[in-house]
Amino acid sequence: MKQLKFLLTIATLALLFGACNKENSTVLKTTQLSMQPGTAARLVVEPNIDGCTFVSSNGAIATVTTTGWVIAKQAGTVSITVKKDNEDVGVCAVTIAGAYVEPYREPYLNFGATPSQIKTYETRTLLFEDEDMLAYFGENTYVDFVMYLLEDEVYTESAVLIPDNGPNKDLLLAFLNKKYIYDGEDEDIIAFVSEDMKTAVIVLTADFMEEVYHWAVYLDLEALLEGFLGSNKKSNLSNGLTTKEIREAVKKISQKVW
Repeated sequence: MKQLKFLLTIATLALLFGACNKENSTVLKTTQLSMQPGTAARLVVEPNIDGCTFVSSNGAIATVTTTGWVIAKQAGTVSITVKKDNEDVGVCAVTIAGAYVEPYREPYLNFGATPSQIKTYETRTLLFEDEDMLAYFGENTYVDFVMYLLEDEVYTESAVLIPDNGPNKDLLLAFLNKKYIYDGEDEDIIAFVSEDMKTAVIVLTADFMEEVYHWAVYLDLEALLEGFLGSNKKSNLSNGLTTKEIREAVKKISQKVW
């Protein structure tokens, strides 16, 4: 009888222990997602994502960040596998369809334009204007500011300021990779160029008004190549422009605002 009671006690403890383990285990709550290209969605993992890894079955269709944000790139289906301590947590089936959603409308790219030409193009709300700059509020929650720099009332460069939140940088890079040619990196500077070699886009992270922003700085590539690299237009832009020179350009933009 004592042996039977002992065995029953052990069995009860085992059941309770198993139930507690199941209750405290990591669970992927998001098992299906429907998305449009150019959007992001976060996987829900309970009780938290600490120690979890995320892997996409096809990075050309969708990527996933280390914090569980799925970045939809193009139409198709993909599986996101979640693991913890090398054990499977779950799989999310992602279906991507529909038109590409651009995170923002790019600035006017006709360098050399006048302020009146920029205003004709812009549909965003004007925030600030003087002889050196036109600044606009962003058109959505993804973008805070869009700025145009002027010299002698001529448009020279522009910048889109994106808050350092969630998947914002990943969405920005996916968008620029779709529209431009990746041209290399130098430290934390990422360079893109247009196919016609007329526009360069430099991405970096820098403070502005005591907040951290991802900057997409649009530059006149023809003028840059002429000024920094002479006539050798085949040179890699990120190697031709030093980090110091790019940061000085960003500093010049930020100083002109307030």
